[in-house]
Amino acid sequence: MLFSVIYSADVPADIDVIDYSPPQVDELWDKTEDDEQYEYSYLEGRWEAGHHRKWCAVLDRQQFEEFLERCGLHAEDVQTMGSLGAPGFGVGWAPAISFHSDDQDAIQSAYVTPIPEVRKQTFSERDWDRVREAVLAVYGLSRHRPSRWKESDMDKTFSVIEYRSFFAVRHNLSGDESALSDGVDALFDEEGHALIPGTPGFIGAWEDCLNANEEETLQAYFPQHADHS
Repeated sequence: MLFSVIYSADVPADIDVIDYSPPQVDELWDKTEDDEQYEYSYLEGRWEAGHHRKWCAVLDRQQFEEFLERCGLHAEDVQTMGSLGAPGFGVGWAPAISFHSDDQDAIQSAYVTPIPEVRKQTFSERDWDRVREAVLAVYGLSRHRPSRWKESDMDKTFSVIEYRSFFAVRHNLSGDESALSDGVDALFDEEGHALIPGTPGFIGAWEDCLNANEEETLQAYFPQHADHS
């Protein structure tokens, strides 16, 4: 997955705004605004003559996570108006997820549009909801595993995680997740009884199927780990 990012940082006069720049800022990012666009003079005091920067970039997952780590950002579960001119989307509008930091010496925000690397030509609102929920689960403030995650899950390669509107398969060794398709509508237990989403044993049966042929599951959902499992 790629991530289209618009990131801004504002700091008071006695703080160097470059301290809040993203990693590899010269190689990966385009600067689009500077001190001329500073808008927090009304805060007065040390903020009256502050500094502003805005950058944008398209990042791969490793670069994105390094950016979040350096800048101390986490996803917010809030609705946004989206991004206008998000990198990779031309001059049009793109849906976006809001990220911010709790740093007392800076006002930081980022609008992030995940770009799934799939063959689909168009994405529905439901597709966006699935991506958004997965991003919030991984990069939200708590950054903790969902409550259904158990330490015993590390005894198997794959686990199935149920979110509000979709299921995901997790590669437990790396923590990576991939949304599962709607193709599995029913599974069967050892006695041949049908199991459907919401019935006891459904997730366990699905996990058994995914773990029964680990190489096939890796190739289908996590090809980046197929040669490193």
